Amino acid sequence: MSVIAIETLKGVETKWVWATAPNQFGKLSLTVLPNHEQQRVLESHGLKLKKDKEGNLMYSFTQSPTKRDGSPNPMRIYDRFGSEFEGLVPNGAKMDIEFTVSEWNVSGRSGVKAYVRGAKVLGDVKPVSGSSLSFDTPADDTPF
Repeated sequence: MSVIAIETLKGVETKWVWATAPNQFGKLSLTVLPNHEQQRVLESHGLKLKKDKEGNLMYSFTQSPTKRDGSPNPMRIYDRFGSEFEGLVPNGAKMDIEFTVSEWNVSGRSGVKAYVRGAKVLGDVKPVSGSSLSFDTPADDTPF
């Protein structure tokens, strides 16, 4: 795989963030609901967006929780202060996400895939446990 781009989505809405434990498919994942500008960034690299049940366009970053050599392959999520985010990120949280786009070629098939390099949860978002989806954000967007 070769990296063809490094991009950042600023203030993108997220849902279904499985960054600390694998989802039901055994992968770490982070799904974004991009606005029109963010959609153009993703699509400009050949990344394919899908629609959720409500008809919103979305893109899911996925990766294995371990590297080929068996070492951990974490999806790094940080709070607004730069410390590792502890717990589950609630649906609807806004994040800044830096990612790489890489080309792949396996068994005669090829394509592109995006991988999260790091993500920052914006605002005063509280980690959730279980299936709770509530969070508090301040009236003003807290900048970096």
